[in-house]
Amino acid sequence: MLGALSLSLISGSASGEQGDTFLPSQARVGIVDFAYLEVSDQVSDNCWTNSDTIRAKSRLSFEREGIPVLGYDPAFFGTRVVFAKVTAFGFRTSGVCAVSARFSVSAPVDNRWVSSETGEGYYLDYWATVFERNSIFSNGTNVNQQLAEFYEAAVSDFVSDWISANRTEEVRRFRQNFPKQDGMPMSQEELDAWIASLAGQE
Repeated sequence: MLGALSLSLISGSASGEQGDTFLPSQARVGIVDFAYLEVSDQVSDNCWTNSDTIRAKSRLSFEREGIPVLGYDPAFFGTRVVFAKVTAFGFRTSGVCAVSARFSVSAPVDNRWVSSETGEGYYLDYWATVFERNSIFSNGTNVNQQLAEFYEAAVSDFVSDWISANRTEEVRRFRQNFPKQDGMPMSQEELDAWIASLAGQE
C-alpha cells in the first residue's frame, strides 16, 4: 500500500500546486532520523533463545550508520521518528521448531479529506509499513542461527536503502529544507510532565 504513497514538501498547498516537490516512494526510508526498536519474542519451547543478542546487533547496525535508536518511548512517531520491530512467532511441533520471522519499520500517516461542496473535513490516521522482510524457519534444535542471519540481513537491507536514498537529489533537497532536529526527540515521560505542569497552572 505504501509503495504508491508519495510524501510532499509543501511550499503552497497540499493540492499539488506548482512549487510542491513530490518525493518518490523510495525516499520514505531516506528521511528517517531516529528509530525506536522493539523485539517481540512470541516463540515458545526454547526455539529462540538469543533475542537479546539480536536486538543489540540490530541497534548497533542502526547506530553505526547514523540512525540513533531511542532508549525510551518517544512522545510522537512520524516519518522521521519510526517504529522498528523485530518479531518472531513459533513453537515446537513433532520435535521440530517452526518459527515465522518479520522485521518491519513503520510510521504513522495522516490524511485529511475536505468536501469541495460542503467544506466538511474528515481526518484519518493509520500506520503504514515503510520497510518489511518476512521469512519462515524450522530446525530440530532451535532457530537461533537462522534468525540471527535473517535479522542481520534485513536490518542491513534497510540501512543500505537509507544510505542510497540519502544520496538522491530529492532527499538532499528535503534535508536542506528540513534539517535533522537538534537534540533527541521528546519522550512520552517528558510530554506527560509538561501536560501535568499545564494542568497545575489552571
